[in-house]
Amino acid sequence: MSESDETIEENADDKGNEIDSSSESLDEPKSKKKRKGLSSKRNKVLIVVAIISVALIIVLWGAAPGDYLTMEEVVENSDSYIGKEVEVIGKVGNWTGGQNFTLVGRDNESVEMFVVHEKALPDGFEEGKDVVVKGKLENVDGVLTFRSNHPIQVGCPSKY
Repeated sequence: MSESDETIEENADDKGNEIDSSSESLDEPKSKKKRKGLSSKRNKVLIVVAIISVALIIVLWGAAPGDYLTMEEVVENSDSYIGKEVEVIGKVGNWTGGQNFTLVGRDNESVEMFVVHEKALPDGFEEGKDVVVKGKLENVDGVLTFRSNHPIQVGCPSKY
């Protein structure tokens, strides 16, 4: 058998009919293109889902409880917080019934600052309760003073 006969035999079907090898090679890339197209669409969907998931995690992370500064953090680094609005978590210390009170550390009650609150205090506000106060930290004649005109949150912030 000659070399050309072998080529014809390789390009023939079971009945001996010659098969056009050029059409076979054209079909192969088309099917690969279809697969690439499906794969590409799936990749795009996966990328979009991943981006949405990351964005959702970032948004939820920012809304999570725990963004509050502790009294200890504020007092230890008071220079970096003076004049800035921050949210502080602590316990109501000395309170005589007005709108002003002393805020103390939850873990260390010797850490304290004076709070000047400009709105009505919420129900359940009393000495020893955990509170979150949002306001500006000031140094008034050497005394750390927290000025707030925002509502005070009473109780554990993780429950809200």
